[in-house]
Amino acid sequence: MMSSFSVVGINFRNNDTQVRSNYSLTPALQTQLYAKAQEEGQSSLILLSTCNRTELIGNGISSDQLLDYWQSVLKVDLDQLKKEVYIYKDKEAVRHIFRVVSGLDSQILGDYEIVGQFKQAFYSAKKNHGVDTFTEKLVNKVFTCSKAVKNNTKLSTGTTSVSYAAVQYLLTNKQIHTDTKALILGVGNIGKKVVENMITYSGLNQLYICNRSHNDTVKKLAQHAKVNVLEFNALKETLSTFDIVIVCTNAPEPIITTQDQIKQGSLFIDLSIPNNIDKALGQQKDIRLVDLDLISKAVQDTLAERKKYIPKAKEIIESHIEEFLLWKQERKQTQSIGKIKSFLDAVKIETTQKNATHLSDELNQQVEDKISDYIQKVISKIAKNIKSDKQEATHLAKTIQDLGEQLSTLNNNE
Repeated sequence: MMSSFSVVGINFRNNDTQVRSNYSLTPALQTQLYAKAQEEGQSSLILLSTCNRTELIGNGISSDQLLDYWQSVLKVDLDQLKKEVYIYKDKEAVRHIFRVVSGLDSQILGDYEIVGQFKQAFYSAKKNHGVDTFTEKLVNKVFTCSKAVKNNTKLSTGTTSVSYAAVQYLLTNKQIHTDTKALILGVGNIGKKVVENMITYSGLNQLYICNRSHNDTVKKLAQHAKVNVLEFNALKETLSTFDIVIVCTNAPEPIITTQDQIKQGSLFIDLSIPNNIDKALGQQKDIRLVDLDLISKAVQDTLAERKKYIPKAKEIIESHIEEFLLWKQERKQTQSIGKIKSFLDAVKIETTQKNATHLSDELNQQVEDKISDYIQKVISKIAKNIKSDKQEATHLAKTIQDLGEQLSTLNNNE
């Protein structure tokens, strides 16, 4: 069994965008949550917050602790939060992470954008001192597995991302014409890919991007002949000129509301969690508001071919999980053997010191060498038996661990 490896989360499977918005963690809230965990001495924590899910992944942290951290920064009712979330522990938690990053648990099956999102979450955790050896090894193995699924199946062919699905929705529903003027608000990971897909597939000549800051992404996208940059402080006064507005921001509250001047007949697509377009806007006459869930449902007919590869993907995932668990088992065995060796080395030192008073230096050295040789043979035999007899490895590992802990305790007491 693993030591309190847990995942608590909320996703698209049983909660709509509004509920997911209520429990999402903005970058500022994530910083607060990391700080709280560190104050309590917890060092291995990853926070994954995307449009489809919010998950807290902790090693050495119980699911109850994760929920307490989550509730404390959101200031929501803890009992209600418990009703909304799913909880995975130990091996099932490991399996869940493998499935998520391999695209099996995405709202759009095979969505490969989750890999970049999880990498960003992982790097953020490392920056906040949130990753131990176990978790880092797990994440590296997960990325290897995800790549194997992508290379050996067709799970990620066709419409496999939210950014592409949004553009495909526009094309399928004939929302784009030669004189259509479109705005992409927010050019983070998803927004950037929406822009790239619009350039590739839409044929638009009036494509605008708007971001709070003129970062490197904005500068790079602006180099394209079809892309125009709208200053963020000019957003409100020009909003009524756009036929299509796709919002990919990460604000804690709606950026576009019913108070804004909107062009009649315009279409708004909100790819943000929490929602960054006021839901009430969709109730206004001649205004269409499409959220993430509707976009995802609109492309489900592309899934039939990819679903054929789910069994193969699961097979690859299980293989990588077993490899990871074997590493974990061998690591624990190595640590346990190390405890035994440390104790025996201490016995050797004690024995040679006692003999030093009545044996010659030469004879005492011979005794010490004999004991050292015997200790090495014992340790080598234990390690060899573990590697050669996989069926008994788990039981032997537990025995070694218990013996190592007993010997260490005995040695400390003496």
